[in-house]
Amino acid sequence: MVYYNNVYDNTYGIHIDESSLNQIIGNCVHNNRVDIFLRDGSSLNVIKRNTIIFNRLGINAMNAPYNLIKKNNIMWNFHNAYVFYYIWNFPGNRWVNNFWSHLRIFPKLIPSIIGLPHGIILGFEIDWRPALFPHIDFLNTKRAIIKNVETSKNLSWLCYIPKNERDAECHWNKKH
Repeated sequence: MVYYNNVYDNTYGIHIDESSLNQIIGNCVHNNRVDIFLRDGSSLNVIKRNTIIFNRLGINAMNAPYNLIKKNNIMWNFHNAYVFYYIWNFPGNRWVNNFWSHLRIFPKLIPSIIGLPHGIILGFEIDWRPALFPHIDFLNTKRAIIKNVETSKNLSWLCYIPKNERDAECHWNKKH
């Protein structure tokens, strides 16, 4: 179980290899090369209520099917998510109500590469009902990111970053 951590400045923020039935809940994972990396048979894991921001790759599932990825804020990453799995692991992972960098009213396609016995094909997994707005009920924890980013007409991300500290107080503000 990985609960309520601030994970930053690593190659892999949270790396799960050949492990199942884990819970990754309530973490702020940022400024890593790969934020959450599931690989080689890691399945039946729950990734829920995390803030995954400012990484090269937000979530990478490599041959790691049947995971539940639910109600996360996956935003401002170079690539938010990427999946590779073999055809015999179809249907892959279940993505539910994640926020994907901006307001979405249509399903979110997550790019995938599907390995076949003699090659690969391009595919996708789907978050059928992505969140319209960031999940703000669990964002009021310490972050070390930026000063102000406009995210919608009604919300902005504000941070106070002291000179010599990695962590800062950040929160979502509702604009009037």
